[in-house]
Amino acid sequence: MRQAGRADPKVPAAVADALGRIHAATLNDASAAEEFPTDHLIDALRLDPYLRYTAGRHPDLSAKILGVLETTAKTKIALVHGDVSPKNILVSKRDGHPVLLDAECAWYGDPAFDAAFCRARR
Repeated sequence: MRQAGRADPKVPAAVADALGRIHAATLNDASAAEEFPTDHLIDALRLDPYLRYTAGRHPDLSAKILGVLETTAKTKIALVHGDVSPKNILVSKRDGHPVLLDAECAWYGDPAFDAAFCRARR
């Protein structure tokens, strides 16, 4: 959270904790997987515009990037938000609890995606 030019270092930890709780609560959960059959959305909104696009722009790295894309697309182990970035995080003034917004990319997949996407969006 940024206020008057100050960043609160507790916020990233709270966001990581919230994501970890979501990932852990849905780990290998068949019912959660059934509720989020949204592979087509994560592909269209994240994998294609970020990874396939980048692979096309960097032919020397294309095979490695497309390998990451394939692994990410095939990994199905937990509920993933898919759009964790500062613009999609509200922080409660009362208790500092983060609220994650804008989950149109949510899918049952690889939870490492949330950390990677958040990190890449600075």
